[in-house]
Amino acid sequence: METNQSKIVRVSSFAGAGCALQALGLVSLILAVATLFTVIGPIVFGFFGIWLFIYGRRKSIWLECSNCGGKLANNRIKICPYCKAIFIVGERKCLN
Repeated sequence: METNQSKIVRVSSFAGAGCALQALGLVSLILAVATLFTVIGPIVFGFFGIWLFIYGRRKSIWLECSNCGGKLANNRIKICPYCKAIFIVGERKCLN
């Protein structure tokens, strides 16, 4: 039985859905500053802008298996759902 060592890798994307959400969050924050003299504008646009910025940041970073490149839900996964590689818990490596 041949073993192939791979690990869980954190990957980020500069251009994509996460970046677009961050850009919308920045536009919303600019609108919050522009509507500073209204009552509800800064609250709504500020909250929405901060939420979009944080959500976009989370969407632009994900985990994947270095063996097959499949996206993983979290770093506590023990078996890759795509290539069935078994990850070692302590070192975040896997044996295939």
